[in-house]
Amino acid sequence: MCGIAGIIGTVEPGAVRSPLGHRGPDDAGTWHADGVHLYHWRLSVIDLSPAGHQPMVSRCGAYVICYNGEIYNFEDLRPEIAAVHANSGMSVAWRGHSDTEVILEGFALWGESFLARLNGMFAIAVYDQRQKRLTITRDRMGIKPLYIWQPPGGAPLAFASEAKFFHDIPCFEPELNPTGLASFFIYGHGFGENRILKDVRQIRPGELLQVDVESRQTSSTSFVPTRSDSSRGAGDTQARRNPQSDHSYSVALRKILAGAVERQLVADVPVGVFLSGGVDSAILTALCAQSLGPGATKAFTLGYTGFDLNFNEVEEARAVARHLGVKHYIYEASSQDLIDTLEAMVWHYDEPFGDAASLNMMVLSRLVRSEVTVALAGEGSDELFGGYRRYQVERLIRRFGPFSSLAQRLIQTTGLQEMRNLPRRVAILLRSLSHRSAGRRYSAYFESGIDLTELIRPEWLPSADSLFDPRDRLEELYPDDLGGVESVAALCRADQQFWLLDTYLEKSDKGAMAHSLEVRVPFLDNEVVEFANGLPDHFRIRGRQGKWLLKEAFKDLVPERVFTRMKRGFAVPLSHWLRGDLKDYFADQVLSPTSQSREFLQEVTVKRYFTEHQKGVHDRSQILWYCLIFEVWLRLTKNGFKKPVAMSSAQVPA
Repeated sequence: MCGIAGIIGTVEPGAVRSPLGHRGPDDAGTWHADGVHLYHWRLSVIDLSPAGHQPMVSRCGAYVICYNGEIYNFEDLRPEIAAVHANSGMSVAWRGHSDTEVILEGFALWGESFLARLNGMFAIAVYDQRQKRLTITRDRMGIKPLYIWQPPGGAPLAFASEAKFFHDIPCFEPELNPTGLASFFIYGHGFGENRILKDVRQIRPGELLQVDVESRQTSSTSFVPTRSDSSRGAGDTQARRNPQSDHSYSVALRKILAGAVERQLVADVPVGVFLSGGVDSAILTALCAQSLGPGATKAFTLGYTGFDLNFNEVEEARAVARHLGVKHYIYEASSQDLIDTLEAMVWHYDEPFGDAASLNMMVLSRLVRSEVTVALAGEGSDELFGGYRRYQVERLIRRFGPFSSLAQRLIQTTGLQEMRNLPRRVAILLRSLSHRSAGRRYSAYFESGIDLTELIRPEWLPSADSLFDPRDRLEELYPDDLGGVESVAALCRADQQFWLLDTYLEKSDKGAMAHSLEVRVPFLDNEVVEFANGLPDHFRIRGRQGKWLLKEAFKDLVPERVFTRMKRGFAVPLSHWLRGDLKDYFADQVLSPTSQSREFLQEVTVKRYFTEHQKGVHDRSQILWYCLIFEVWLRLTKNGFKKPVAMSSAQVPA
């Protein structure tokens, strides 16, 4: 796990001093030629010796790689590469045993097609010195972030693990993108092309971007192997015509997931696991204990002092840890942790990022990094195996269409979703049910529910000719006509391409890497994803039970209470804090005369939201949090996005 960056253009080799050292505190390096500048910061996990130093040049001298991530099947690929060279009468003089070298030499032999064979998480840049061509790519699930800045005209093109790198390029002048601003205040983050900074986007999962260094022309394809549409492989009519027994599916899943965990425990540094007490983390902890032994398994839990189970799952996690006999580390945070961490958190997440659980990831990762360098986490399980309540709701809507339409009309005409003092989850459900379009229903589950024209100043709203409505993209992901695909399968695929990608994976990577902690996600192993995306719906949901097959496959490993307890997220008590410890901080930041967000947001609306929240008229905690994050982000941007003073300096390449 590392940090990578690069620039194509005229830049003095020593002109860029990037702040990505937190991603790789163990080593740093640069490479410059042909107007191509590659930067690397190394977190040593596999092969701790200098043999893993990057940027790395291939044995033939033609290719240079800059890579971030982990490849879990690199030991299987290494002998294949050696065999090809042996057949040509040559031997491979491996300089070490890093996965970086395997990627580089495999690419040198087979080119871009080799990328489809990689099982892992990665962001990769390879420069071909003969063709003067740079290839930039990202793993097929988007586990590792990879930004690109591609302005029009003759300005340099740049890429980086984190967008903050661009602020250190002398000719980069950050401009706000109205579509990205709108996306943030609707969903709490940017997605797709809708990013907060103009001309900045993330490489799409599986995208293969090739750049001609001399002409600066780019072309985009995908390295993901061509096969039958995976969304139709999930619960389609063909799968239902060829049923297998519950037992055979259960045995297969157990074998596949256990294999993924086994692969992802391989490291030359200590490895641990996040343990919340829920289904996913309990299963991962159990599999780690089977592989490493209970005494060698370290599990880590975060809770909030003085709060109930909605925000504090310490007792649930403790019960699992006792059952499995693993070493258990607990940290109980407070509102002061939020205030102390807020500016650092905004800086680390690059763009305004509204998921308040990013605080949890930052605080917990600090604890975990004091004990281990790598931790396993359960991201992706819900989106693969049907863990969300909305999946069950949508199933019912699809099944009882006429009755659902009647309920939608009733909600629309009565305005039930706008009633005061509704629990937040109830309000979200009603808002979703008020839409007849499948894509609009899906979108409503994630929306802040505010009127953009009421909050954002008119001059910063997306222009009419931009035809911007982020929900249009979600209607493509989850259309009314599923074409034979079952509803839960379709929703799982939509979540994998939207909410998992831009919320949970982003939160996990940046929050952990803030403390140089590598997070691995076994549920997103290639084999697990392929298996899960081929499941018919009845293996995901049975009756009222979500993730049925996952629970069935591992019911003998963890306490039964783990599978029967109510599902909870990695929540933060924001609503309480914004009426208490965060109240004055919010006012000082967002409502002050020097507020930066006044240029973009309508002050009267923000003040009304704040007053309504204080009086308990509406729970406005989500949108108030977005406003606070946006304010802090603007202040950092105005200051050149420099690291907050309280944070320690990071190592930069010489």
